[in-house]
Amino acid sequence: MAAVLTDLHREPEALALVRAVTGERAQDLGLDHPATLEATATLASLLSASGEQAEAERMYDDLLPRLVQRFGRDDGRTLDARVGLARVHHRFGRPDDAEPVLREVLAKRRLRLRLRLRLGDNYPDTLAVQTDPDSVTGPAPEKPARWRWRRRR
Repeated sequence: MAAVLTDLHREPEALALVRAVTGERAQDLGLDHPATLEATATLASLLSASGEQAEAERMYDDLLPRLVQRFGRDDGRTLDARVGLARVHHRFGRPDDAEPVLREVLAKRRLRLRLRLRLGDNYPDTLAVQTDPDSVTGPAPEKPARWRWRRRR
């Protein structure tokens, strides 16, 4: 529903909905439940896309250790959150913090895709991250693309 609201340019409603879902999942399932972690990652990404970088950064800083503990450092969900935090750093004008993370995630995704999934360099997740290390040396984007916070299916 939040994705539909965002597509209809109703971002404040989408953000309120994701906040509510995240809070309910945390209360009902606990902070470390996979559904809560997924909702939290979605909320952090949506906050970043909405220009609320400080809150997004705090949320990613809290989320990343829980993702690492629950799924491991090289899990796709953890890597996605690391990319989200790197994008926040870039938007804050700290490309030196963002670039090494993006390069590391790219290397891990390439290796993971080659060894485990055997999909290679042209897989969409690899291509999406591959463009980020090159873009962090330029100026931070004024308004991030709306669609980036949504999870790929």
